Amino acid sequence: MFPFGYYPEYGPEEYDEENQVYKRIDDTAKFDIKINDKEIKKNLRHSLYYSDFDFDIHKEMSFLIDGYIKDDFYSPELPVTKYVYEIGGVDKELYKLATAGIEVPSFDGKRKYYLEQSYGFTTDDKGGARIGITAENGKEVELYVIGEPTKEMPEWKFYESSSNESKEIKGEMQLKSTSKMTFKEFALTSYDKGGQILESDWYNIIVELYKQATVENSGAIFISVYDTGERLKSLLRWYEYEITLAPGEKITNTIEAPMYPTIDEEYDPDIYRYNYLLSPASTWAKFGNLNVDINTPFYLIDNSQDGFTKTKTGYNFKSSGLPEGELRFSLSAVEKPERKSNIGTFYILGMLMFGLLQILPIIVGVVTVVVLVVVWVRKRRRE
Repeated sequence: MFPFGYYPEYGPEEYDEENQVYKRIDDTAKFDIKINDKEIKKNLRHSLYYSDFDFDIHKEMSFLIDGYIKDDFYSPELPVTKYVYEIGGVDKELYKLATAGIEVPSFDGKRKYYLEQSYGFTTDDKGGARIGITAENGKEVELYVIGEPTKEMPEWKFYESSSNESKEIKGEMQLKSTSKMTFKEFALTSYDKGGQILESDWYNIIVELYKQATVENSGAIFISVYDTGERLKSLLRWYEYEITLAPGEKITNTIEAPMYPTIDEEYDPDIYRYNYLLSPASTWAKFGNLNVDINTPFYLIDNSQDGFTKTKTGYNFKSSGLPEGELRFSLSAVEKPERKSNIGTFYILGMLMFGLLQILPIIVGVVTVVVLVVVWVRKRRRE
């Protein structure tokens, strides 16, 4: 397994005329994994990982299994009941910030509640929780009971606002329909069969997403309306491939992969920040020398490892053995970019490629990192 980063929200994408939507381009198709300069088969895998946390190779690889992950609660055949309601009877002239919510009991091992497009969440020390949505007359609301069906649904209540101190107001929540499905069917609701993600990977991602979105002892799953889609964009991509070595055999394994930067526009000009994961190599029995070439016309603004030197084509970093921590570095068109005032940070087009000795003529600073890994197995002792 070789992790190489995220597919950025800024593309590249292409327009699907048939479905009239933008779809991700398979940006890995033009890159290869080679053994002694011969291309070998690779599979693209995905897992849920947030870059704000330290990377733990053992933890992250535990999510990359063949088939559906086993969990104490979630399973493909776990029943799910979907309830569709319609909001009405709210005086929006008087209560422009009105909300609707339900009180969810603590987790009893039998079921959990998920409110689609929820806006807020509060919980007590016993695991009880309130989840809610904005109350708009005529709006349809989807509530899912994941697990054993309940005989008595939580009561809907309406409030002046989302504040915990707001007063209760009048409102109606009319049940329009009820349907049943399995958790696998539920988890795959937004799965793109024609996309690049394996079905089992997507299912396992949803399980981990829901586990992370559940407060300890709570029976409610809370994924804010503001970050439901954003979380599913935080999918770490991996190459999966096999290497067969005979005792004493020495090979050269070359990996080419696209890796995208985050673009910090709080500076003028922009700063392109890259994160190359070195820690996965800590699982190897032995690590030799590391040589990293960054081919770029830009300036190296900062980095997490001492020892970078300037070259004719960019920068070089060498290490005898595996350095501690990841390799992080930042690039910009000038040596000392100035910080702007009152401007947000977002991503724009940029790309980092591993294994290519070239600079692509695109709008932002594309760099190339070349990492040569030599793998060998010592001869086994004779019995």
